[in-house]
Amino acid sequence: MLKGQDLLVALHLAGKPEPTLAAIAAKLGMSYGEVHGAVGRLQHAQLLLPGSREVILPNLEEYLLHGARYSFPATVGETARGVPTGNLAAPLEGKLLGGELAFAWKHPRGEARAP
Repeated sequence: MLKGQDLLVALHLAGKPEPTLAAIAAKLGMSYGEVHGAVGRLQHAQLLLPGSREVILPNLEEYLLHGARYSFPATVGETARGVPTGNLAAPLEGKLLGGELAFAWKHPRGEARAP
């Protein structure tokens, strides 16, 4: 089963030139072992070619468009401080329908208050 961090590793591996696992670990604040484990899970999920770190771009694109939302479902919790998302985010503020609903990713230093 994929972990949330695996998707970030896949996106980094899709970059050109392909970064080293150590570089990905440093950039994401993960250990080398965590990144190596992500590569194994991504290969098992058929998002990387078997035995390599080469991303299968059509598979990753399909997963991003249709699967990620089911793997990492959003849950609405109590109102708290967080990072603005959706219609609260600056580029989309006032441009989305449903303006009465506001959401934020919970974070102690966030600038928004929303569920």
